[in-house]
Amino acid sequence: MLRKLISKIRSSFTKDPKHSETKPAQKSNRPAGKGGEQRHERHDRRDGGRSQSSRPAGPARHQAPAHAQPRAAQPAPRPVTHASRPVHPPKPLPEVPKMDTAFSALGLNDRLAYAVQEMGYETPTPIQVQAIPQVLAGKDVIGSAQTGTGKTAAFAKLGQHGAMRVLILEPTRELAVQVEEAFKTFARFTDLRVTVVYGGVGYGKQREDLARGMDVLAATPGRLLDFMEQGEVRLDHIDILVLDEVDRMLDMGFLPDVKRIVSKVPKNRQTLFFTATLPPEIEQLAAWALRDPFKISVSRERSTAE
Repeated sequence: MLRKLISKIRSSFTKDPKHSETKPAQKSNRPAGKGGEQRHERHDRRDGGRSQSSRPAGPARHQAPAHAQPRAAQPAPRPVTHASRPVHPPKPLPEVPKMDTAFSALGLNDRLAYAVQEMGYETPTPIQVQAIPQVLAGKDVIGSAQTGTGKTAAFAKLGQHGAMRVLILEPTRELAVQVEEAFKTFARFTDLRVTVVYGGVGYGKQREDLARGMDVLAATPGRLLDFMEQGEVRLDHIDILVLDEVDRMLDMGFLPDVKRIVSKVPKNRQTLFFTATLPPEIEQLAAWALRDPFKISVSRERSTAE
């Protein structure tokens, strides 16, 4: 036993070191220096890539490259229109002579004065003599003239073709049609368009007429309100508002409708107000609708340029 023990001790001192049994070093679970940099690199990338060891930051995700062209501005949405007008080249207007008549002396342009002359009228009526210069000057007018004193010619202030600028309210279909026909006659040497709407008939034809566009609209209050509520008539561009036969509109119960319509017309309009009588209700309406009006009062006449 002792001999074996001594032999074993000797062998332990004489064994070749190349064959010595050594345990391999265990890898540490803690990362070395480079591993720590990689860990911080991942963290910095989440924060925006500020680490020196991270990749160079490219363009921001939502930033356009330097060479990219700027996006063109989007066009503004087109306004909604209630009446589309087909685009046609303007027609040449017929030639008219230079006018030197009693009507042209009042300030009517040559085309309108020539149309009045072609209708056979040579002498203005008293209401025309008083009203036409005031109308052409842009003044509000109140005329207490009776029916048949030339009011249509008095408020025939026509200019160049454009949006609807003249609105004429009449109490009855017959008067509205009469005004439309008179204005068409006055406008036959111009490019102005005249349309009429009134109750008691279907909407189809009148709707088509409105869609074609007009400069002058003659209307009865009820039918006009119908088209306004349907979005087919807007009064934003009205320059001249004509309230005709207001005393009859009072008798027929139309004054509330008239007030609703007047409230939709621009306040800087010109208003022409015609009535045969001036009871308190009409005086109140006139005071509300007119601005410092020029007052006219004449009696009934026989022949006029209606």
